Amino acid sequence: MSPEQFIQERLYLLGVTRKTTTWYGCSFKAFAGALDSKAAVNQRIVELRNRNVSLDLAKRLKELGVKQESFFKWTDRGGYDTKLEVSELVAWHEGASAFTVAELGEMLPWQSTSWKGSDNEETGNEQWACKTSRGQSPITSYQFWAETEADARAEMLIYLLENKLYNAN
Repeated sequence: MSPEQFIQERLYLLGVTRKTTTWYGCSFKAFAGALDSKAAVNQRIVELRNRNVSLDLAKRLKELGVKQESFFKWTDRGGYDTKLEVSELVAWHEGASAFTVAELGEMLPWQSTSWKGSDNEETGNEQWACKTSRGQSPITSYQFWAETEADARAEMLIYLLENKLYNAN
């Protein structure tokens, strides 16, 4: 059965809401090519989580007044049930936007780049870096390292906002 058939069947035979069919569509799209085995599904879940900023950094961005406009949202229902959900399916006031690498890239100012590399020559830890520079001469630059590209970009944005070097809105 194709994803379209699945959605149509649920819509007409079970009477699910449009929000539910939207969720089905987003889920099929996110898991395309990864439904062959449980291991493939689990690997895709890890990949999806790594594309989005972590919950703690998402909350910090929200506290700093970054507009909560993202495709995904972290919801924390009493600290026991934290989920990464599609924003359209969550009340606007719940949770914090789980910005993707691309969304964070659009928010970062000036000349910003990110790459995966070693954060320390001695340890050789592979991490993601985000660097941003501004000005002609002398050039001022800032750099942050994190386990995921999204978190490295978020750390950069948080630093710039906290130090009033940039206004994301």
